[in-house]
Amino acid sequence: MKTGLTKQEKTTDIWFDEKDPLTLIHIRTHNTALKKRLAAYAGQHPEQCRQTDADPEPAT
Repeated sequence: MKTGLTKQEKTTDIWFDEKDPLTLIHIRTHNTALKKRLAAYAGQHPEQCRQTDADPEPAT
């Protein structure tokens, strides 16, 4: 997937919502391999994890 960003500009952000009693963890990444692994995990554990924003371009 071409994003127009250099590898150095492609980041993965992970942050925690400590106010929420469920301790939500939010992950935003440009890493295609990590996106695929997270999507697979969300599919295997829907009660614990869900994808909230799908990738606009399909991964190949």
